[in-house]
Amino acid sequence: MTEPIPRYETIGVNEGLSQSSVYSILQDREGFMWFGTGDGLNRYDGSTIRSYHLPAPLGTVPSTFVRGNLCEDDSGNIWFANEFGLHCWNAQRDELETRMARVPEITGYNTFLTACIEGHALWLYSNISGIIRYDLLRKTCQSFPLPDSIKELQDFKKLPFPNFSIGPENRIWFKVYQDGPFHYFDTHTLRYERGVEPNEGEFIFFGKGRNYLISAKGLGIYDSLSHSFTWHELPGSQASVAPLKVVEDRWGRAWIGTFNDGIFCYENSTGILRHYVHSNVKLASIPIDLIPSIYIDRADNLWAGTDGGGVSRLDLKPPRFHLFPLNEGDYPSLSDYFIKCFYEDKQGLIWFGTHNDGFCILKTETGKLENFKQYPSPTGMKPIRVVGTIQESADGKIWIGHTLGFSLFDPERKTFEEVPVTPVSSHNLWGGYAWALIQLQDGRMLGGTNSGIVVFQKKSGRWQGHSFPNTKPINAFVTSLCQMKDGSVWMACKGPGVLQLKAVGDSFVVQKNYLNGLNVRGLHPDEQDDKVLWITSSNGLARLDTRKDQLSFIGASDGLSNTYIYGILEDKLHNFWMSTNGGLIYFNRKENQFITYTYADGLQSNEFNSGAYLKGPSGRMYFGGVRGFNWFDPNKLAYQETSIPGVALKDFRVNGQIEFYKHLEQITLPYTQNNISFSIAVLDYSRPEANRVAYFLKGWDKQWIESHNHEAHYSNLPPGRYELFVKGRNAAGVWSSVHSLKFQIQAPFWETSLFYVLVSILILSITVVLLRYFLRKKLREQKRIIERQNMLMTERGRISKDMHDEIGSGLTRIAMMSESLEHSGNKELTGKISSAARSLSQSMGEIVWALNPTQDSVEGLLAYLREQLNNFLEPFNIRHSIHFPNELPKFPLSNVQRRNLYLTAKETVGNMLKHAQANSVTIRAFIKDKRLEFEVQDDGKGFHEEQVRRSANGLRNIKRRILEIGGRIEIESSEEGTRVRFSIPLSQRKGGRHLLTTFFTLHWLQRKNTFDA
Repeated sequence: MTEPIPRYETIGVNEGLSQSSVYSILQDREGFMWFGTGDGLNRYDGSTIRSYHLPAPLGTVPSTFVRGNLCEDDSGNIWFANEFGLHCWNAQRDELETRMARVPEITGYNTFLTACIEGHALWLYSNISGIIRYDLLRKTCQSFPLPDSIKELQDFKKLPFPNFSIGPENRIWFKVYQDGPFHYFDTHTLRYERGVEPNEGEFIFFGKGRNYLISAKGLGIYDSLSHSFTWHELPGSQASVAPLKVVEDRWGRAWIGTFNDGIFCYENSTGILRHYVHSNVKLASIPIDLIPSIYIDRADNLWAGTDGGGVSRLDLKPPRFHLFPLNEGDYPSLSDYFIKCFYEDKQGLIWFGTHNDGFCILKTETGKLENFKQYPSPTGMKPIRVVGTIQESADGKIWIGHTLGFSLFDPERKTFEEVPVTPVSSHNLWGGYAWALIQLQDGRMLGGTNSGIVVFQKKSGRWQGHSFPNTKPINAFVTSLCQMKDGSVWMACKGPGVLQLKAVGDSFVVQKNYLNGLNVRGLHPDEQDDKVLWITSSNGLARLDTRKDQLSFIGASDGLSNTYIYGILEDKLHNFWMSTNGGLIYFNRKENQFITYTYADGLQSNEFNSGAYLKGPSGRMYFGGVRGFNWFDPNKLAYQETSIPGVALKDFRVNGQIEFYKHLEQITLPYTQNNISFSIAVLDYSRPEANRVAYFLKGWDKQWIESHNHEAHYSNLPPGRYELFVKGRNAAGVWSSVHSLKFQIQAPFWETSLFYVLVSILILSITVVLLRYFLRKKLREQKRIIERQNMLMTERGRISKDMHDEIGSGLTRIAMMSESLEHSGNKELTGKISSAARSLSQSMGEIVWALNPTQDSVEGLLAYLREQLNNFLEPFNIRHSIHFPNELPKFPLSNVQRRNLYLTAKETVGNMLKHAQANSVTIRAFIKDKRLEFEVQDDGKGFHEEQVRRSANGLRNIKRRILEIGGRIEIESSEEGTRVRFSIPLSQRKGGRHLLTTFFTLHWLQRKNTFDA
């Protein structure tokens, strides 16, 4: 390498890593970085880390110690193994799970397992038991134990770390003895073979045409094409070096992680060996020198996993902007890095002036720095302090403009020579004096100071200067000087603005004055048009056409991201580079396009300084600021080779809840879940803070939205189909491929086409129904009148029948008994007549009660039934109890229902009195499941229904009555007594009318009844 390597960026537990010991590293196909630690698996996206652990009961040893390699299968699952078994991060479920809870035949605490993927097989290596093949499809295991000839060579005391590497054709290379030969397992032939010589080294790693063999003794490189072998000793003690891992970058450099001696870098093309270790002075050095894992990602970043210091990243690519210093503490001799000016000599060394520490000479290849803060004089050492300009004159003298004036510096002798200026000006030791210096076409030197200009001429072989302290306005504070091709001299200063000067003898006079009062910072003659002068200021960029004496301005409205411009340089394509308070701005003059580079792109700071800009003889540009300076070659900047970054859509949230979508082609959401948010990960780690994202929601956005903010939100999206497109741009300006996700927000049912069709059908149906209703209304009224007449006729017929059956027969009986009494004078007959009259009166009362509309409820039925049963049972010498509920709901009963229920209860009790020879009778009524239930039970002798069926008119009457009103009846009889249960369904009042039981309803109920009489 010809350039210093950029500083290490370290990620530790404070940044979210689950543990600071990182034993394995992998970049998956999407671009995420995975770190295996002693306490779980970690996924890194450039800004956030997510940790995964396997659950373990309290008091047990957790199985999340990641040992060996991490590897990825064709489904994107991440695998690792340890002494507890084989584990996998499931990409579909986004969780860690154990696939095999301890690999068969693997024992021993020091057994480390590593793995590699080949097709559908996962290969595991144990330095105790050999090779194990795990079939990812069948989830089966096959063991290949180490042969006895290899086991005999094992000596764990001399090989404390497992030796494992994947070679060409997926051969698994290993070593079981420190000084023994290498062996390999052929995954195709399933056989162990002995490796070819040489056997030097404890570890073997395979590069591009090279095999690296390393041990504490050094580094061996075997060229597989020329079959040549070279050995290189590694500095440091053998005990501390103990190499653990080697990787090779695309520039042919081998990077070696060691047990206790940091990182070595061997450059094959030059044979140069570099060594990187932890330094307490350099804050961005390796955090610790124990490096168990090392990895290079697709963007040429070197990742070094340390045992105790986290994981460090080193950008191996040539930097876009070289930076001085790489670390704050690199140069303790400097109190700060406030840069004022530059000079590039013929050897390519960078000279720069500071605001407090004199000037320095930097050799960029080695980082070596010479610092000059003072110089000797006849009166003693004098401080240089503020150096505002460094320039070389035609005679080869190096001019240093500093706090006390101007001096000539001899770089070979390291001596200073003061250049006298008359009249002598007073100097402030804490402030700057000299700020600008140019050589005029006539050979004179023109200097700019804080009190005007100084003209230097060579007299008697020595340079002498003359100032003009009392000549206005050329005695102002000078910030920049230049001379155009036509010989005109231009001066930028604080207050008067821009002055055009004309030489008159040994002095200068002002010809024209421009931009009076503007804070002008720099001047630049156009390299294409020698009549145009560009002027930088605190309020934008001005273009002065000296032919037309015409000024034009470029500001924020034209695309400038920052209008405080310190300096301007022009590349060979005549495009501008401008230093500002907001970074470096590149101006493509042909396309009128601006590009801004900031601290996130590797600049020393976003703020730069006046006078601190230079285009050197090599074509390199230098820009200095408040934290150091940057240099770069603008001709090579646009052609820097870089990889395409990865991009991933992560944390896709619906109404604030994460939706895991990777296994879905499309997400379907209800209309209530229409608040979408997500974050985009640009998976390029070279400079994550400079990554940008762009997203476009098809179906909502009109154009792509580009932002530094990696999160986006969409609220209250209307129903519809959407497709989200995202992409990312890395620090080099390269865009990733586009990642997309489809999702659909369903419309509420009242906004669907089907709903509109159904509503139309419903409206049409309602219209038809209304028409039918109004057309048939009169017919229904007429039918209702006819039904009422039929019901009335039926009721009249029933009353007539009751009157005929009950009253008519009673009157006939009384008449016949009266005639008999008239002829015989029998007193017994008189009693019968009285009894018949009472019976007739009771029947008449029952008929009247049945017709009374005020008694058409369950409550009325039970009240009447309680009274009649008490009267009926009272004359008999038998215990009886009646249990009716006190509070009843308002259920209506028709007159037929009331009468049949009453007669059924009465006749049931009567039959028990006549035939059962019972001592007690219990009558119950209750409402259950909207049915009125009756239960009559005695303790008599019972009966057999088959024996009394032919002559049992009472039973038939009871069943007939209950059947007529749509009820059910159950009769149970034994030697211990008889129980009769009957019930009817109840219905509530409807429309304020009673539900009358008619002939038609009785006929329908009879058809629906399931009781078999």
